[in-house]
Amino acid sequence: MPQKTWFPVKQALEELGINRQQLFQMRDDGTCKLGTHYASFPETRSRDNYRWNVPKVKKLLAKQATVMPSTKGVILSFEKRLVDAA
Repeated sequence: MPQKTWFPVKQALEELGINRQQLFQMRDDGTCKLGTHYASFPETRSRDNYRWNVPKVKKLLAKQATVMPSTKGVILSFEKRLVDAA
């Protein structure tokens, strides 16, 4: 049985593990491309009617995670320097 690719917004958010604001920010800033990552139809009247290509968006998110390493260590280091300086 073929794997489902295109999901409505609510299901896409569940599959991707991100929130609505993150998903639409990626659309608005051009990270997600029309036709590749999401689809709009003539009857589309709002963002809620987009369909999202979950496998391709997952791939994009994974790529971003490797480009943007976690900042947790940087923040902890900065906090320690602040405490040491006090």
